[in-house]
Amino acid sequence: MTHPEPVAASVIIPVYNGANYITQQLDALAAQTGNPSFEVLICDNGSTDGTRAVVEGYNAPYPLRVIDASQRGGASHARNMGAVQAAGDILIFCDGDDLVEPDWVASHLYVQNLYSLS
Repeated sequence: MTHPEPVAASVIIPVYNGANYITQQLDALAAQTGNPSFEVLICDNGSTDGTRAVVEGYNAPYPLRVIDASQRGGASHARNMGAVQAAGDILIFCDGDDLVEPDWVASHLYVQNLYSLS
């Protein structure tokens, strides 16, 4: 097993049959400002439309992994599978059909560091 590179945050995205739109979200994450340290975990909930192949063929500027979350249906199961596999200390969740703003990851990291919960 290879170990993921160290990152501050893991963006966890549950997806089911998102081949037609997932690259838009991946592009939005690629356009993040402020150079935040993050990885993206696509938690595939049993897609049958080639979602996994689309994600695996995407040339991401950040660490990108596909997590098999097909054992049980539902976004909550997929999110939990992503959380288990996450390398980041901070977990950030969104959906595959969202389009995040350019400062989305940096804003999460800023607020997390501003208000330490430890």
